[in-house]
Amino acid sequence: MTGVGPNFIARPYRGVSVQEAGSLDEADLRAWLVGRPVYRRTEFIVAVRDCERAVVQVTHDVGDAIVAPVRDIRVLASPDVDWRWGSWYANTHVCTQDEPGNWFGAIAKALEVMRTEVLAAA
Repeated sequence: MTGVGPNFIARPYRGVSVQEAGSLDEADLRAWLVGRPVYRRTEFIVAVRDCERAVVQVTHDVGDAIVAPVRDIRVLASPDVDWRWGSWYANTHVCTQDEPGNWFGAIAKALEVMRTEVLAAA
C-alpha cells in the first residue's frame, strides 16, 4: 500500500490518533495541540517521543466539518506515570503475594480492601 500514512487503520476509527511529538511536557503539548485541526472523531492523542508516550484527551467543537481545531487538552498520563497502577488509577489497591505462589494472602488482602470500601460507602 503506497502512500498510506502512519494513522491508517483498516478497521473503524476508534477516536485515538498516534502522533510524533517534539516534547511530552504538558505546556509543550498544549502549545503544539491547541488550535491544531484534528479529525472530528478524535478524542485522544497518544503523543510519542522516542520510547516515551503521553495520553492526551482533546476537546474540540463537534459539527459537520471533517476536522476541527483543538480547543483544550488534558494530559491523562505522561511518561512518568507507572502504567500498571499509581496515579493512573487513583483508587487502586495493590494486593501482592506474601511469598511466590501463595495467593491466599493476596486474596485475603483484596477481600479486606473490598470489605473496607463497602463499609465506607454504607
